[in-house]
Amino acid sequence: MLLFDVGSKFHALDDNALNELQTRDVGRHLVLLGPYSRSGWNHLGPAIYYVLAVPYRLTGSHSVGLYVGALMINSIAVAGILMISWRRGGLPILILSALGLSAVLHNLGPSFLRDPWNPYVTVLPFGLMLFLTWELATGAVWALPVSAGVATFLVQTHVGYIPLALPLLIGGAVSLVITTRRLRGRSDGARCLLRASAISVAVLGVMWLPPVLAVVLNRPGNLGDAAYYFIHTNSHHSLTDGYRVVAAQLSLRPEWITGAHTPSKISLEPTALRSNPLPWLILLFAAASLFLWRRRIGEGTHLAVVVAATLALGILSVARTSGPIYAYRLRWTWMLAMAAFVVVAWAGWVLVAPVLLHRRRFVLAALLVGMIVGLSIANAAAAGQTSTPDDPAASVLAKLMPRVVSALPRGTGPVVVQPTFFDVYSQGAVLWLERTGINVRVGSALAGAQTFGVRRVYHGGPVRATLMVGSGGVFDVFAGNPRLQLIAYHGRVSPAQRVPIAARLVDLAAQYHAGRISTRDFLRTRAKLNHEIGDAVGFFIERKTRS
Repeated sequence: MLLFDVGSKFHALDDNALNELQTRDVGRHLVLLGPYSRSGWNHLGPAIYYVLAVPYRLTGSHSVGLYVGALMINSIAVAGILMISWRRGGLPILILSALGLSAVLHNLGPSFLRDPWNPYVTVLPFGLMLFLTWELATGAVWALPVSAGVATFLVQTHVGYIPLALPLLIGGAVSLVITTRRLRGRSDGARCLLRASAISVAVLGVMWLPPVLAVVLNRPGNLGDAAYYFIHTNSHHSLTDGYRVVAAQLSLRPEWITGAHTPSKISLEPTALRSNPLPWLILLFAAASLFLWRRRIGEGTHLAVVVAATLALGILSVARTSGPIYAYRLRWTWMLAMAAFVVVAWAGWVLVAPVLLHRRRFVLAALLVGMIVGLSIANAAAAGQTSTPDDPAASVLAKLMPRVVSALPRGTGPVVVQPTFFDVYSQGAVLWLERTGINVRVGSALAGAQTFGVRRVYHGGPVRATLMVGSGGVFDVFAGNPRLQLIAYHGRVSPAQRVPIAARLVDLAAQYHAGRISTRDFLRTRAKLNHEIGDAVGFFIERKTRS
């Protein structure tokens, strides 16, 4: 659908426009920093841009290529999880893992799975990291360099995976050393480990070279700022908060089975933080782990140990979160709960299968496969009905930008875009202008090298035009500025019709703050006026003054 229905008609905006700008630079300019963080620094490395560059170029360097790339990353993660499940548990565990993954994919939804935004595109790779750690714990030497690459991808793409992926990599490597020496003998095991370690060091060296160069070249150096932020996090959250977030996915209504719950409308945090969910699955998980251990099923026991350790790491990771624990950052807990489900289902299969006749075992397996097929058909149908990414904002951008380009004045120098707070269109405008072949730069007041890249920052000189975007209330402020000229507009009512309604909103707020109207009347009247005025998006250029 992305390739044949959406295609080149779609242009990214907001954070994904920034991602596309950085991906466009791969192979042409040095890309050394990771995605920009709202805390004033970048995530640790640009691994995501180098991965996305391949599908982006293969799809004609269109925005849709990033979304195809996200699907590619998630497909590789799913395939890896299923392959490891088959290698370690055979066909029954492959079926159980596929069932759990089908439920996760169904409830994440196609819009999530195709989104290259860094909190989203790391969720399924984190699940792959869990299963790779399981593979390491069972003595699979090949998994060491792969784990190093996946862990680096996670840590560079989102700093929140440091307390999750890094301990998994280290713990898996230590388990690999112990298991390999025991199973293969000292000399043979040492040779295999040496080879795998050499390849892993090469993988780590290549993937961490860009962040190191960013420090050396100071373009700008970022590792120090990110590390300081992470080490000196002043988290106001507790282990209880971490427990509640993780336990919610092990309760009677886990999101990975029932769908994402509506977060708090004020804080956007999960409602589980204000409750004490009963993690019934953890009781079954503990019993299943003990059962697998008593039955001497080493593969299942290793997976149970990995999941148990990651549950503890997950609680610590959430507790160390600085600021609000936004629900959209916590989808990785779904993969953790899904892995716990596999352990429980594995124990159930071992317990039930011996007492079932061959025909009944076949019927049970067929029932599980039927559930997988049903979920897969539903997922495919949902993907086929999904519209253009980021609609309706992307449609508004596509409607306005041709007008912007035609209205730009002639002249030398770049078009300088000045982003504003809470603006999702400026990044898309920079991307659109650059792809059109227009020399475009970004004002350094609110956006600089860390967001758009060093080469896109305006450093002085002649300017063809200064472009600003205003949406919502910001549009009304810009429209009232005589120094700004409106060149493209989209809204429910005309700019002239907005003026009296906007004035009434300002007067209403003044009356409320002065105590002349009640909160109920204020909210009711404001909602009515907001509905009447509707949303608005406008592109403005600064009027050139005569000297």
